[in-house]
Amino acid sequence: MPIDRLIEVTWVTGNGGAKGAETVVTVELEPQSNGILLRLSHKGFSDEESRNKHHHKWPFVLEQLDKQMTASN
Repeated sequence: MPIDRLIEVTWVTGNGGAKGAETVVTVELEPQSNGILLRLSHKGFSDEESRNKHHHKWPFVLEQLDKQMTASN
């Protein structure tokens, strides 16, 4: 079953995140012999503080996604 390899979405969060700035999240998927490699980039922040918050939160979000995907198999 083929999978889409690129997902790109506009991401907007309030004061606790991107402070209302329209940012872009890009997810690239690459099939591997033991699963799928996921590469994520998040760009377009209006300031370094917002970028840093997201930089530190994405690993947690991806870890939770991995746990959910692993549990459903």
